[in-house]
Amino acid sequence: MAANTDVAGSLLESEAPYGPETAKLIADLEAITSRRFEKLRKKKFKLLSSLAFLERCRDSDTLPSFLNIKHPIQSKKAKRILRRASFALLRERVQYTRSALHFCSTELYHLHLELSSKLIPEDWETLERITFQSSSTTFTAMREKQLKKFENLVEKQRPSPESNFNKTDRVVINLSQVNLSDSATSILSKGLNFAIAPRSIPKEEIITGVENALRKLRKSEADEIREEVSHIIRKARPPKPNLTRAEREAVCELRKIDDSLILPADKGNATVIISKEDYRKKVCGLLDDPTYKELNSDPTVKIQRNIKDLMKHSSIPQEERRSLIQSAPKPPRLYGLPKIHKDGIPLRPITTL
Repeated sequence: MAANTDVAGSLLESEAPYGPETAKLIADLEAITSRRFEKLRKKKFKLLSSLAFLERCRDSDTLPSFLNIKHPIQSKKAKRILRRASFALLRERVQYTRSALHFCSTELYHLHLELSSKLIPEDWETLERITFQSSSTTFTAMREKQLKKFENLVEKQRPSPESNFNKTDRVVINLSQVNLSDSATSILSKGLNFAIAPRSIPKEEIITGVENALRKLRKSEADEIREEVSHIIRKARPPKPNLTRAEREAVCELRKIDDSLILPADKGNATVIISKEDYRKKVCGLLDDPTYKELNSDPTVKIQRNIKDLMKHSSIPQEERRSLIQSAPKPPRLYGLPKIHKDGIPLRPITTL
């Protein structure tokens, strides 16, 4: 520190009656005390900034990330217990920071008295000015950092309606001329893998699936399983609805759209609405590539016949042949997924059986 050198030089001049070794020792001790004074002053400003951040979180019911207790148990009651414990830790950190600030201020006060009594006025003013400036710079930088941190915590834990709208706007990309209502946008933002809770138990579908699986079992075992399934179905109750009435009506409206397609994006976990005409043009543009060649007829039946002939002359057991040969083969189908992260939103070609 520049002030320490000046302070030490002044002490050597002012302590002339002492010997050179004693004067040098006194100057070193004063320099150490001055550095300690600077560190304590910076520590006090940091504690003040931390205390302001913790109290701001406490008063606004916002939980800092480092106090968020996590546990594998994810029940509602467990989450309430963990949240109460996390806020209890937050209150403890506030008290601890206040206590640390008190001890730091006390020690800083004693050093202040010691240095002001031993240093000449010019050196003390220099030391006071330099340590205050460096501590103020540290305080300002830390305060700005914690303000941004607090704003991010508030936005994450209590997102505003505007931020929710921007998020929905990013996950639903409308490339068609269809005007989507707020309810339709809300249901599409849930993703194409979102499962709508049924209003009633699909008993017929369950019984049909169980009967198909019971064909290979013995009669006694099958009857026992039927009885258990029947008991479960009689006691079953429909799950709670996970859509509002407006969203259910929006689902019916989306099903009636004839001139547009609803597709998942190639990347970004977004839902894309594109007109059928634009989709057809983009797919035809992919097939115009010389890589693809148009066939005069469907070769699926011929390939299936050749596979069966090869199976007959092979040593594969008869039971395994049935699983290797499809009863109603179909040719692969081509479809495209929009690349919303690229200019022009091209399609990525995908083939599926």
